[in-house]
Amino acid sequence: SLVALKQHFSDVSVSSVYESEAVGFNGSPFYNAAARATTSKSIEEVCAILKAIEKDNGRVHTDKKFCARTLDLDLLTYDSKVTTTPVVLPREEICYNAFVLWPLA
Repeated sequence: SLVALKQHFSDVSVSSVYESEAVGFNGSPFYNAAARATTSKSIEEVCAILKAIEKDNGRVHTDKKFCARTLDLDLLTYDSKVTTTPVVLPREEICYNAFVLWPLA
């Protein structure tokens, strides 16, 4: 997925990987990282690209919020924008989940 991110965005940098337990269900550990990139694309375009990268990596979306997945790419912030559509920004997970905070540190 890092190669795909670099194909769509410029100045991509990635944090170290942080391992965490599954949240909301019993499952294998998750491996988390945060990426930063530069783009002139809109929030809608960025979200569509992230979903396409997930799909290309075998991600199947289900109705379950908490489940195993091959890849999960979330847009956490976009400049200093605050919005609720097409996605809530900044993401609430930034404030309370170690698996988001640790890679961002």
